[in-house]
Amino acid sequence: MRSTFRLFATVKKSSSVLSANAPTGLTGLNTHPCPRPHLIWLYNSTLAKLSAFPETSVYRQSTEALTRHRLRTVASVEPAGYPEYRDRMSNLLDQSSGHTKQLIQQILDGKGYEPVLGQDPDEREQQWDGERVEARTEGPATAQDLETMPKLDEAESKREEEEERQPEMEHEPQLTAQQVSDLEHQLSAGLIEEVVEVAKGELELVDSMREARIWEELAEKPPEGQWQYFERDTHVGRTQSP
Repeated sequence: MRSTFRLFATVKKSSSVLSANAPTGLTGLNTHPCPRPHLIWLYNSTLAKLSAFPETSVYRQSTEALTRHRLRTVASVEPAGYPEYRDRMSNLLDQSSGHTKQLIQQILDGKGYEPVLGQDPDEREQQWDGERVEARTEGPATAQDLETMPKLDEAESKREEEEERQPEMEHEPQLTAQQVSDLEHQLSAGLIEEVVEVAKGELELVDSMREARIWEELAEKPPEGQWQYFERDTHVGRTQSP
């Protein structure tokens, strides 16, 4: 069924790329417009956060090994026109400044980027947190607001002017449908969109693991033999002689 929906994601017969946001066969998960740079950015971000863990941490060792393997696999698949794309980004580097220049340098360093997918949030997921909303009249409410408003307007105007002067960024060329299929086969973790979701979850999990300081000894030692019941050949007798 998933393969059938992948066919629906093809733009047209003469095209070999997948149409962004087309159905994948999984509810709530549409075709990713540029999964390669997104995955590269997610994996590099995860590895950067893992470097704060002690090298003896089992979680760091296992997660690093899997993340590095998947990073190498994803980075090894390059779309058609990728060298020309890097040349264009290199030419834009000197014309850029601020965040745009940092982003272009990040792309040239092979770190990927987090794309703006442009999907509107689902209003049904926005839950009320119980905070009481006070009705306010339009315009500044206090004398302090009257003093700070011109400064805020000036800062916003400068930011907008800076953005207008920046050269327009372009996305990395798309992988073909066959390249996506081959990459999914190499990763053996479902659709590429599922791989992206797992990578996003792992990146968030690293923060929780670091906050919990999982590499430290337990505050309360487990009783001796606590896990012995789950060991092989200890809770069920053998049915035959070796």
